[in-house]
Amino acid sequence: MSSIRVFRDELPTISLAQRQQAFEALPNYGVSALQALENASRCMAILVRDRFLDGQPGGKPLTVVAGPGFAGEVAAGAARRLSNWGAKLTIYQKEPAPVLQRLGCTVLSLSDLPQERLDSEAIMEGIIGAEGNATGEEERLIAWLNRQPAPKVSVEAPSGAASARTKARATLSLGLPLDTLYEAPVLDFRGELYLADISIPSVLWDTLGVQLPKSPLFAESDVLRLP
Repeated sequence: MSSIRVFRDELPTISLAQRQQAFEALPNYGVSALQALENASRCMAILVRDRFLDGQPGGKPLTVVAGPGFAGEVAAGAARRLSNWGAKLTIYQKEPAPVLQRLGCTVLSLSDLPQERLDSEAIMEGIIGAEGNATGEEERLIAWLNRQPAPKVSVEAPSGAASARTKARATLSLGLPLDTLYEAPVLDFRGELYLADISIPSVLWDTLGVQLPKSPLFAESDVLRLP
């Protein structure tokens, strides 16, 4: 049974600037940057497990394509947790992390991406996320992703720009959804939209002028499916 709940009420969206302000303020409320990252990684792992693996990750192949930024760290953290749950992880990073190798994951360089079709239940992508446009090398990675038939799951936003953007099956937003996820061209690329509880308190959103629904968002689930 999936732990993901569907949220049907109206929900505010935030700008990238508000998202950054919220992240920077988290330590004032007892949540470190590392804790927020781990919370996001856990929710990403839950999303992949429950949406794409029928809640049974044991022995199933998964792939991560991770850039050096926050989105890549979230995807790599999700890989660590999914590996602990029994999935078989192959991770492509700019600088392969030895800790993931010690956990039994196959960790390769981004330059080692195969040309053939991957045997993978899903591909978690954190090439850029919501932070910035794609360079030439990142556009190459995005083009490679889009040639793969496995469903892509993006962190915060499908990586890329209008000319080269990941075609995601699902996107995991953090805390509150970014406004760009409901606007063209991102709307056409983000697939199903989910929301992760990364422990941003409601009082923090109040200081940024963001009004949440009266009922606690994540009282029943750490991951919500959004319209």
